[in-house]
Amino acid sequence: MITYCFLISTAIFILLTIQFWRLMNPKLIEGAVGSNTKQEKKYTNPGLSEDPLYLATINAANIEYLRSRIERLGQLQVQFADVKTRVDTNTSALQSLSQSLHNTAMSSIPSKKTTTALANSSSMSMNYNN
Repeated sequence: MITYCFLISTAIFILLTIQFWRLMNPKLIEGAVGSNTKQEKKYTNPGLSEDPLYLATINAANIEYLRSRIERLGQLQVQFADVKTRVDTNTSALQSLSQSLHNTAMSSIPSKKTTTALANSSSMSMNYNN
């Protein structure tokens, strides 16, 4: 029994030692060149701001980007017009529904003569019960 405990504790010690060693040593990346120390990189101007071919390429890319954005705005304008049409349709439908409900409510209210007669009939029936 003691031998098994000794073997298990030795195996755990070896595994912990290997993991600690891996933790302390940096990983080696295959094909990487350079050092592990962090060096501050400084910007170096490649001098392309004066190259006409480079500037023409940048301008062409900018023009293409702006063209795509303008086309997108055209698509948004069509979508906006569609949404506006739907909102107008919904507004008129809601107004019609509101007017219909108002008319129904007003037509279901009895006249003053009818309400007075109903009120009087109620008070008469109360007198008979007493």
